[in-house]
Amino acid sequence: MINALVVDDERMVRKGLLSLTNWKNYGISFVGEAKDGIQALQFLAEQSVDVMFVDITMPIMNGFELMKRVQEQYPKVQFVVLTCHHEFDYVQEALQIGAIDYIVKTLLNRDNVDEAVTRIISRLKRDQEKKLQEQPAFYNGGVYFLLRGMTKGDSYYMQEQLPANLTYSQISKYLLRFDGEHAWQIVQLEQDSIMQYGDVIYIERSERVGHHEVEQWLNYELLNYYFYYAHDATLTITENELVQALSPRDENVVEQQLKQWNDEKLQYRWLLFPQEWHRWQRATLAIQPDPQYVIRLVEQLYTQLVLTIKWHDNDSQSPLSAPDISQWAKLEQWLLQLSLHLRGRMTDLTLSHDVVICMIKAIQNMYNQIGSELNQNDIAHQVGMSRSYFSQCFKRFFGVSFGEVLRQLRMETAKELLLSTQLTISEIANQIGLDDHKYFSRTFRAQLGVYPTEYRSLHYEVR
Repeated sequence: MINALVVDDERMVRKGLLSLTNWKNYGISFVGEAKDGIQALQFLAEQSVDVMFVDITMPIMNGFELMKRVQEQYPKVQFVVLTCHHEFDYVQEALQIGAIDYIVKTLLNRDNVDEAVTRIISRLKRDQEKKLQEQPAFYNGGVYFLLRGMTKGDSYYMQEQLPANLTYSQISKYLLRFDGEHAWQIVQLEQDSIMQYGDVIYIERSERVGHHEVEQWLNYELLNYYFYYAHDATLTITENELVQALSPRDENVVEQQLKQWNDEKLQYRWLLFPQEWHRWQRATLAIQPDPQYVIRLVEQLYTQLVLTIKWHDNDSQSPLSAPDISQWAKLEQWLLQLSLHLRGRMTDLTLSHDVVICMIKAIQNMYNQIGSELNQNDIAHQVGMSRSYFSQCFKRFFGVSFGEVLRQLRMETAKELLLSTQLTISEIANQIGLDDHKYFSRTFRAQLGVYPTEYRSLHYEVR
């Protein structure tokens, strides 16, 4: 599927182009739209695009300027010019600087769209084939730099930070390729100054996979691969590992495996049974679900479970620090530590495995339903326990009563909403299941020492 972006300052033109035909029938998927060049560049920084439909005459940044900037930063993107009937001089100039085709907006309609799109697809394929012929048949190896935790990932910024004897090409917003046959040796010599900005990936050359295949993989799959296979600030990918990574997978099988993995994840047996843990651990690495699924799971376990439990008498400190979410190996170690702590707590409190699993599910349900009128009876019913036994087990496991945990969860959720949204105090009170915003403000102040409005103001000032 070809990813496309339409850039035109007239909303009706953008919507009209998208609605002219079923573009997916032609193998084109419009992944976004932009009203000017600035929005287009912001979109390209976040999303991979193969072809842009660009209006020539736009305010702020015209189509020519946008095309030139995109060619510098994203050289693989191709262009189709959108023009009016009186702009053919401009069209000629656009074709000279790299546009593959043009569309006259005033003449395009449902009757002739098939001819225009077929022509564009033909030229796209011809251009891609030409580029493939110009590339080496096999992948020649490479040294890459994965930017870490930076808001400015463009080459202009990095040029100021990297050693002068390293030059590079930008593959995507977060990935650079170091140029030159001695790049790996230079990186090893300069690693102290380089590693503070990102991680280095060395990929061996291969006579079994093509350059274009690897380039596509780098754009779409490398971040997932790095998450699961990196253990420190450098990662070496051998030829065999590269071939294996590029091998096609049966999507139906993967979907079934992912569903089973997710079902097992939500049962939480892997957190308490060593044998289940090892099996789920191996399945995670084999299936490699989207890292965001795993990161979200760990973050939820930390905020919903670890920070809620009173681990020791008169001690509110958590035994586990916030997890490092950059790599699976680090999350794996954190989850193992959590598993050991939970098993130890289960033994100390003489609680069964099933009861502890019910407690984990209970706190998750409380978080998910924080905006409703929660009570012990409802949560006990949801996890399959009687109210009295649930109340007894809940207080033993968490160290505090259901009501106290519920208040804590509501205040934690309120803190997040105060900093991440512009909702009013009354709206936030409703979002966390409290109808009386004055009661919410008093409760918030009692727990945190400041009113909600003061909390929001203080944190905005720090920012």
